[in-house]
Amino acid sequence: MAALSQGERRRETEPRRLELWLPSELLGGSRGPAQQVEVSWHDAADFAALLLKGNPSAVEAVRSGEAPLHSSPEWAALLAVLGPGCCESLLAGKDYRMACAGPAMSLLRGSPSVLGPDLLPAVSELCERAATGAGEELRGRVVELVASGEAGREAWQAAVSDLVRAASKAPCAASALPVELVQGWADRIRRSSFLSFAMQITAPSAALLAARQDAPALDPEWLSRMGPAWPAGAGLVFMAQTGSFMYDLHTPSSDSDFSIVYVLPTDQLVAREPPAVEFQHHAEGPFGSDKAGEVEYSGRELGSFLLELAKGNPRNVELLFTEKPHQYGALWGELRAMRQGFLTLRCVKQYLGFVAEKIRKAAAFSEEGAGSAFSAEVGRKVSKSLYQGQHKLYELERVLRGESPVVALVGEEREAVLRLRRQPPSSLGEARALIAEAEAQLRSLSGRAREAEAAAALPAEVDAPALCGWLRGVRERLAQQAAAGAPR
Repeated sequence: MAALSQGERRRETEPRRLELWLPSELLGGSRGPAQQVEVSWHDAADFAALLLKGNPSAVEAVRSGEAPLHSSPEWAALLAVLGPGCCESLLAGKDYRMACAGPAMSLLRGSPSVLGPDLLPAVSELCERAATGAGEELRGRVVELVASGEAGREAWQAAVSDLVRAASKAPCAASALPVELVQGWADRIRRSSFLSFAMQITAPSAALLAARQDAPALDPEWLSRMGPAWPAGAGLVFMAQTGSFMYDLHTPSSDSDFSIVYVLPTDQLVAREPPAVEFQHHAEGPFGSDKAGEVEYSGRELGSFLLELAKGNPRNVELLFTEKPHQYGALWGELRAMRQGFLTLRCVKQYLGFVAEKIRKAAAFSEEGAGSAFSAEVGRKVSKSLYQGQHKLYELERVLRGESPVVALVGEEREAVLRLRRQPPSSLGEARALIAEAEAQLRSLSGRAREAEAAAALPAEVDAPALCGWLRGVRERLAQQAAAGAPR
């Protein structure tokens, strides 16, 4: 979570390929020097995808006539799905042949005029594979080159060029496979593995199960509005009208913005093709235009939403503090109970960045009126950027004092922001004065933020282990429910 909150994508640290040195007697039955063995492994869904792409290793694994060192009923099921005809067609397909001819061409590029003992066997073997399914004349030429021990680069270059041209005209791998059956094979294995995992999880308490069971349902009107954008089987975690309405800064020209957090069943998240973890709908129209009556909405899956929270995104953090009417279940209640932990130095920097960007936009908009008449449209654009930034300046000041965001402003603060919104600047000079005032406030709060960091007045980051532990618990509860409802 710490890496993700810094915008980094965590990479798989466990290798999928190992190089081992094994005693010869384990491999061939006779004594001798140890031999190098390369071991690769794939998730079943990954293997199915490689097979559909004609990956040479995957194709040769299902085509091999040798008895495997180990095989399971699942492997036998895959071979039954494919049948001998499919395996032969894969060898003759475009993807497999190009995957062999391409590397051969790369090896020859820049090689000496006479191929050495390290290079010649590799080129020969790749060409023999690429010739599978080629015409009789081309296959014969390759066989002759291999048998003769020809080491001249020009002879091999001519053969490889012909192999590439011939392979490019062959059908792709997927055309030779029962695609849906292969994908179904991978799905069954993944589903079986998931249920096996879910049944080993310690049963959660009744209270924890209730946290998912009392999730509110999305009403029929919204289901109809969102249509296929709403993921099948998703549970509603939180939904509220947000935007200017949530801040009590809306006007008759405001549109209606809604933010939604949902949770996907755990088995869907680990599916071969998991559903999207966010969706959105925005009304057409330029920045600052009248959008009265328009409805916009966006949704995020719980895990994706937590990542944005960990990054300190103010708009998401403020959802945890809003007192405006909203629809939510016990999961949101659990998350809301942890809300103070999201007010971090990272969050402070996000507030500062948000305001700086709004001021930058306001300055850019104001210059649209430089040297010409300062239009009402330009004034509205400047006004919108500044009032959005001013709202965040007030909230940031509270956070730096150790207080919580109020989200919906009241009193003088609300009136000040509404003035910015309702009374856009009518001249370039007025716009520049408002921008300068906002910049001065931002500089002041930036200084206070540095002081807060030096004094460690706020935690630097969220408590990642606690947050990840909570999310894991949520996933386990849903996995338990899936296992409990699965047919035996």
